[in-house]
Amino acid sequence: MNAHSDATLAAAGKTATVVGGGTAFIGGLSANDIAAIAGVAGVVVGLLMQWYFSRRKDQREMDEHRARMKEFSDGH
Repeated sequence: MNAHSDATLAAAGKTATVVGGGTAFIGGLSANDIAAIAGVAGVVVGLLMQWYFSRRKDQREMDEHRARMKEFSDGH
C-alpha cells in the first residue's frame, strides 16, 4: 500500500468513528430527553428574541423622547 491509500483509509476510519459515536449518542436518547433538549432550546431562543426586541423598543422610545424634548425646547 502507498501513503495515499493509507491516508484515505485513515480518513475513512475517522469518519466511521465520528458517525458511529454520533449514532450511539442519538440512539441513546429517549423521547423525553429529546423533548427536554428541544424545550430548553426553545426557551433560550425565546429569551434571546425577547431581549433583542425589547432593546429595539427601548431605543425607539428613547429616540422619540429625545425628539419630543427637542421639539419642546425649540418651541418655547
